[in-house]
Amino acid sequence: MLHTTFEAIRSHGFSDSGYRKLAKSLGDIKAYGRDTPIPLTTIVKSNGIADALWCLRAVQPSNEIDRVLSRFLVAILSDPDHGCLSRLKPSDDQQRSAIGAVVDLHKRRLEGKPVGREEWGTARGAAWDAAHAAHAADAEYAARAARAARDAAWTAATGATHAESAAAWAVEAVAEAVWDAASAVEDTAWLAAQAAANAAVEWQTRVFIECFEAENPETEAA
Repeated sequence: MLHTTFEAIRSHGFSDSGYRKLAKSLGDIKAYGRDTPIPLTTIVKSNGIADALWCLRAVQPSNEIDRVLSRFLVAILSDPDHGCLSRLKPSDDQQRSAIGAVVDLHKRRLEGKPVGREEWGTARGAAWDAAHAAHAADAEYAARAARAARDAAWTAATGATHAESAAAWAVEAVAEAVWDAASAVEDTAWLAAQAAANAAVEWQTRVFIECFEAENPETEAA
């Protein structure tokens, strides 16, 4: 079971506001225990997806965390209804190809097939180039999506935790929902943006919990 503790998140520099919010949801810290395991799903439900992703840096590195976050990144990048691949324009071929390559590598990892450091590096470079090309063409969504794929490949290539990559994409997805809605009729843009952003966060939260439970089938989310 992926978990952290109050002691671990404090030692990693978790924000005071996030720490207090989690502590309040779990009752008195002394009674709960500073070293008592806190499931990540508990943090999602208490503090939200952004804090839960941040807390991944305070989880002991393991194959399980890699698998959970590979599942998460595959879904966020390629879900047929919500993922970034589904929202690219027909002209975004370079970005689609680069993102698809990163997704394929993560799928191979989930299948237990080896992925070499050089392959991750090549995928990262392609996504980097795709992001630059999209930005130059004023295709901001495609640029953000390609940067997310670049980060997803970079963390795997360096052996670092996926937390920063996943968190970066979560922020980008919400920002994109707001950016899209802002093009609506001016007097309804703000409400539309809020609704779109909330929907994006809710979807990401469901996906994260589903990915966690897929790797912990015997554990009911707290």
